[in-house]
Amino acid sequence: MNPLITTRLSYLLIFVVMSCNLLSDLAQTEFYSKAKPANSPVANQHQTGQSQYDGSTAKLKEGREMLHSEQIISAQVLLVAATGERIDGSTLITAQNIDTYRPSERTVQVVSQYFRNHEFEVSPLTGISFTISASAKHFSEFFKISVTQDESGRILAGDRLELPLDSLEQNIADSITSVTFVPPPDFGPTNFSF
Repeated sequence: MNPLITTRLSYLLIFVVMSCNLLSDLAQTEFYSKAKPANSPVANQHQTGQSQYDGSTAKLKEGREMLHSEQIISAQVLLVAATGERIDGSTLITAQNIDTYRPSERTVQVVSQYFRNHEFEVSPLTGISFTISASAKHFSEFFKISVTQDESGRILAGDRLELPLDSLEQNIADSITSVTFVPPPDFGPTNFSF
């Protein structure tokens, strides 16, 4: 099987498994009651009232709908390689060249911990990326952009799959190639929410 297809299928499987498991885990934890760290982009917002990124106040473009603010969603965090290489949409990653794009252990630890410290659930590294998960509202507030879902089931940051990195600390943003929502498959169900 083509290594690129295998990699994409593994990302999809991780996304589906995490989406299913996180909802049951949230019932057993105090995920939303943790205090926000002082250096969090959302730390200084009022706890009462609505955020400017809250789904109930956003105006939507044609064919898009707001996600429920507490709906758990996930995004892939693609890290810069230890060699300094950055992938783009045309990069073909194979078994022969994957080591060229693998991030350093230190980068994985630092970036993973950064997202954990900012109330995201973080998966282990798979290949060259890991997954972060949180409520749609938390993604919107943290990345300072509206999160919507289009008619095909794709979760969008504004009008793109890729989240902006402007709200991240500079050393963290420099270690990341992209944080992106993974589009649903072209087959089967497109709504994974409960």
